Amino acid sequence: MIKKNIFIVSVNLLIAFVLLETLGVGYFFYKENELFYAREIEEISKSNIDPHIFTVKQSVFHPYIGYTLHPDREDVIDLKHLKHDEDSVMYKNNNHGFQYYTPFYNKDPDCCDYPITRKAKDDIIVAIFGGSVGLGLATTAMKTQVLQNELKRIKKFSDKNIRVLNFAMSGFKQPQQLMTLAYYATAKQKFDIVINIDGFNEVASGYTNYAEDKIEVLYPAAQTWKGLGNAIEADHIKSMLSESVEYNYYQLQASNHREAAVNDCITAACYFIRKTFSYYYRYQNKGTKDRLQRNPDIGNLSRFLAKYKESKTNKINDIYTYIAETWRNSSVLMHGIAKSQSDMHYLHVLQPNQWYRKSGKYIPRSKDHIYKKYIEPVNFGYNAFLKQEKNLVAAGVDFFDATKIFSDLSHQNFIDDCCHYTEKGNNILMKAIANHIAKKIK
Repeated sequence: MIKKNIFIVSVNLLIAFVLLETLGVGYFFYKENELFYAREIEEISKSNIDPHIFTVKQSVFHPYIGYTLHPDREDVIDLKHLKHDEDSVMYKNNNHGFQYYTPFYNKDPDCCDYPITRKAKDDIIVAIFGGSVGLGLATTAMKTQVLQNELKRIKKFSDKNIRVLNFAMSGFKQPQQLMTLAYYATAKQKFDIVINIDGFNEVASGYTNYAEDKIEVLYPAAQTWKGLGNAIEADHIKSMLSESVEYNYYQLQASNHREAAVNDCITAACYFIRKTFSYYYRYQNKGTKDRLQRNPDIGNLSRFLAKYKESKTNKINDIYTYIAETWRNSSVLMHGIAKSQSDMHYLHVLQPNQWYRKSGKYIPRSKDHIYKKYIEPVNFGYNAFLKQEKNLVAAGVDFFDATKIFSDLSHQNFIDDCCHYTEKGNNILMKAIANHIAKKIK
């Protein structure tokens, strides 16, 4: 009898497995147009998962620029899965929560606390503003010294000590760069060259703020801004506490199952189950998000303002035109601050992005990447940005369109399917920036 029951259970399990395998193979072929067992295996990781899930826990509110990171925190970012030229990268936050390349920071602990003063008369202070692309550029400069060495080829800087400072922060978008420059100029931080590199965050986060999260377009990226707001609200609105915890839990679980489906599953059945759980948690996450938005306590008790009442006379007719015009205004104002600070030179760089079709064709690292929803906004947004170039130049802004500097849109230059560059890519960009500056500063 026992053997018979074991046989029946075994047969049922086998049938269930075959059924799941069939569903898995069929689903994978439908989504990817190839067979599961003939696929090219490429890992995805937390770098291909919405980073704001994790950065909210690392962030603190800032009264003028939205947020920074916890001061003096140190993080190690794992890069093994990307087959990068190093296994990890280490960041250490300074006294104001801006990240520095750890070996650079440790070599000279007095290098990086803000506001920084010149150590000698021949110090040239180069400050980099922007989002995570700007952060990557600044920390790579600290590691490779490519930007500093290229700038020294300019006669004016040939015998100078060039110091690169990071004022870029993951997720930053205009007008956060403008506010950051205004804040530190007010705090008597001296700059010689200010490099603002932006573009992707402005259009990607500006679009999702407007279309998905229904918050102010010019506010910081909703994922971080609302995440920080929800954390604060949960402290004094009890009805929000469980829902905000649920929201973050479902978001994290959806990402974990999606990652495991690609990285860990060796059978189509496992892939199908993991993907099913991922979709389930995404659905639950959306429901929780809707409940949070409808929660009357938020409107009645909230101390966190997500959106103003829409103006009756000044409505947004075209989101990309609005983003581009406010992006231009922010840059013109940054130029004005620089101009008021005697010999400071301001350079605005429109960053290269692999999804901008006019740059060439990009083949993603992972077919299952999460950035598909940004492809069309990037193309509409970048076209709108470039229409503003003549207005920027007319206002006196030194503008550099870097969208086509990469002759090769390969994984040699792009570290992920979002927008970030490898060390090689950053070095190429730094050389292009230095060459551009050389034409302006003799």
